[in-house]
Amino acid sequence: MDIKFKVMAMTLSALFLAGHASADVIRLKNGNKVEGIIIEERDGTVTVQLDAGTMIFSPEEIKSVERSDDAEKAALEKRWKEEKTQAKKTAPVIRPKQASEAKSPEPARVRAPSSISWRYDLEDGLAEAKRTDKPVMADFYTDWCGWCKKLDEDTYKDKDVLALAAGFVCVKIDADKDKESAKKYKVSGYPTIIFFNPAGNEIGRIGGYLPGEDFASRMKDFLK
Repeated sequence: MDIKFKVMAMTLSALFLAGHASADVIRLKNGNKVEGIIIEERDGTVTVQLDAGTMIFSPEEIKSVERSDDAEKAALEKRWKEEKTQAKKTAPVIRPKQASEAKSPEPARVRAPSSISWRYDLEDGLAEAKRTDKPVMADFYTDWCGWCKKLDEDTYKDKDVLALAAGFVCVKIDADKDKESAKKYKVSGYPTIIFFNPAGNEIGRIGGYLPGEDFASRMKDFLK
């Protein structure tokens, strides 16, 4: 999982809370690390509280876990609250323009497609990949996963991601409904995006949220 978040806690530096030494540290097997507050650890799966939400990491992704003490984590939570409170206080007040200031609406423009064409059956997607000689991008998600929604709202609308998606057979799998596929491919955290070659063999995966630029970079690796 190559995580590099760039907006708020959605960027690598902010999501990992770089510079906040008073946090639990999860070191990943791919060399990255996540810093936050561990709120649950069960059967090797770790749930981490971050400034903007939570992330779940499976045993296959984790190299080591380093816990901070309770006093430091309490101080970190207090800092998060203070930063959010300050952000609300300093947010600019946007006032409606007077009629005399209002600009005429711009003419409508023809835009390129702004969404990925998804399939919703993995076996169907793998068969299509074999027929078209394209790799597969399979997104395992759940309806209750906040980071899955963030991936849909931001990453999958990034212009580079949209352009590269045309080179894949793209499949979405609701892991709560298709538990068999999630178990087969050892998916335990969400979102998990697994890439397959046209023959149906896994060639890599992304565990968790990535912003558009970094997600697109990983997609290029799997297209090579």
